[in-house]
Amino acid sequence: MRGGYLVEGSKVTFVYTNGVRYVVDTGAEISDPKQGTYTSPRGTLTLKGGRASWQGKGQSGASVVDANGAGTIIDKTGVIVVAKDGSTACANAQGLQFVGSDGSKGPAARSGAFYIDKDGKKTSIGNPGPGAKLAGRYTVCNVGNTTALDLFDDVLFDFDSSSLTPAGKAAVKSAAETIRESSKGKTLKIVGHTDSKGTPARNLQLGKQRAQAVADELKRLIPGVKLEVSSAGQTQPVAPNVTPDGSDNPEGRAKNRRVTITYDN
Repeated sequence: MRGGYLVEGSKVTFVYTNGVRYVVDTGAEISDPKQGTYTSPRGTLTLKGGRASWQGKGQSGASVVDANGAGTIIDKTGVIVVAKDGSTACANAQGLQFVGSDGSKGPAARSGAFYIDKDGKKTSIGNPGPGAKLAGRYTVCNVGNTTALDLFDDVLFDFDSSSLTPAGKAAVKSAAETIRESSKGKTLKIVGHTDSKGTPARNLQLGKQRAQAVADELKRLIPGVKLEVSSAGQTQPVAPNVTPDGSDNPEGRAKNRRVTITYDN
């Protein structure tokens, strides 16, 4: 799943190809996650053909995501337009910005992906290189006035472990270098996320342990940084853990195993 949306109760998570996730609480129970129109005092949600659209009360336009993860986010702080390849145009208090899918373009801010090389030692931003593996994704041109980084667990940790691998330490170092200046004086929120394998209690514990490992490394790399560490366990997936027929979805579970770092701009 490169993008699309996920439904949980009255909440819908819009998932875009550039790594942005936009969560809407519609205020109405969504009985059919595949199609229908749901209206509440907060706005109107329309689901059809793998596409979700949310028109919030008082907003001038709708937030939309299609099955490819392309679409638009609109709220009171600005507008983001995400293309299928992850290229992003953003209009907010910082002005109009453009960010290429490789993270290489952007007059005011840069967003994109960073990779770990095949030896698990060096990171690069925007350019995967031969045999490289996606280590994380960051978004600084972000509606909601929040900077967000996703660090992927399959790079950070060995299976069922909360000790950072050498590649994991390199990935956290890359993240620290990315946010060092912009996060000064701000509180970084570190949240651990897991897939749905195992019990909810175990996943909550593992998420906290992994978030703490990332936080400890950030403390070493950015002296004096202020941190809040917590775990969401398996409760905030960004992709389905199982396929529509109920079978395992390894690709989706891999996207859900992550540690997120966010802070207000």
